[in-house]
Amino acid sequence: MIDVKDSPSWDFANSVFFTATMLTSIGYGYVAPNTFGGRLFGVIYCLIGIPLTLVTVANVAKFISETIFLIHYELWKYWCRWKAKRKGQELTNEPLFAEDEDEQEILDRVKLVRFPPIVVFLFVFLYGLFASYIIQRKEQWSYVESMYFTFISILTVGFGDFRPSPHNIWTTLAVVLGGVILTTMCMDVVGRMYLKEIHYLGRKLKSNNPFYLIREAKARHNEDGKIRELRGIKGNAVEIMSVDSCSLYEFRITAVSKYGESKPIYLVQYTEPQLSPQHILATKLNANTIELTWEPPFKRTHDVKNYVVYFTENPNASLSEWEKIPVNGRRVVFPDLRYDWFYMFSATALFKDGQRSPLSRALFIKTDKLEFHKQCVGQSRTIEVMDSICDRTEDSETTALLKRDYASFAV
Repeated sequence: MIDVKDSPSWDFANSVFFTATMLTSIGYGYVAPNTFGGRLFGVIYCLIGIPLTLVTVANVAKFISETIFLIHYELWKYWCRWKAKRKGQELTNEPLFAEDEDEQEILDRVKLVRFPPIVVFLFVFLYGLFASYIIQRKEQWSYVESMYFTFISILTVGFGDFRPSPHNIWTTLAVVLGGVILTTMCMDVVGRMYLKEIHYLGRKLKSNNPFYLIREAKARHNEDGKIRELRGIKGNAVEIMSVDSCSLYEFRITAVSKYGESKPIYLVQYTEPQLSPQHILATKLNANTIELTWEPPFKRTHDVKNYVVYFTENPNASLSEWEKIPVNGRRVVFPDLRYDWFYMFSATALFKDGQRSPLSRALFIKTDKLEFHKQCVGQSRTIEVMDSICDRTEDSETTALLKRDYASFAV
């Protein structure tokens, strides 16, 4: 217990120290108001000041962490250049990603540079040791006592069993505030790195809960009951709006007459992402020629630079093995395809800032068989060829037997 006679006076330094420890939620307790008005003011001041202080400390900590990340990235680049020079490799200023590369090729070359969190913890620990040395030089404490006071303070615990001398308040306050900011930075770095892993672990534990599974089953049952029904459609077309993108829908269509309702046909349709080319359509111009058309994305329509069309004749091939061609418009023709063969087509949009949209839905098209039409093979032409051979006066390889007429072979 602290003796009341040894309580500090309410001068400016102690008031600043009291305010700072109150806003950072350290609260040593040996500096406290005694009157009702002072206590009421302290409660209201904490309700307003503590959230603002936490936001300010978090922003400063984020700025420091981003600076450390930038320094680490620059050091990593210098290390990679040094290793490349040792191996005799030349560094070029070519762009990282080519416009004709697909997502799989880019992801195969991406290397994740992760800042080691142990370095952040080590930095905070070394700061605590250094701050303990400063406080030990200022106060008449041992180094262990100084280290205990420092770490209890920067972790915002603040038991109050150790307190700084009045003439060392400013030094102690600066050391403690710096430690609080670094501790917050450490939590921010670790949280950003491992938040997804922690969230995945929590969802895994949550999904193994039997009560959670029961609630999910009930929710799915309720979703299945939300079936929209459109009746009284007179024509053979209907527009369905307000559907979600990137979702799978099943449509059930029946015909109703005075004799009753027919058997239904089912259509499963996947709605495309709003950034992808929309309503991609393939039209057969002839047996082995296909025209591909599409509409611009719903979002960022005016930011589209060009499109890239992917196609393959092997449906089992991975996306990196598909052929791709850049297209400036929204129409492309594929001539001279293989007859009686299956092809798959898909498209993506390239934006002016270098980003690309997700792939559109894939089209699965089969070309027609090669057929010969009788009206294109006339016997009169054969007779004309034979007559020309008989009537020729000169047997020369440079003289054409018959004037070529490509119209006779038109399909």
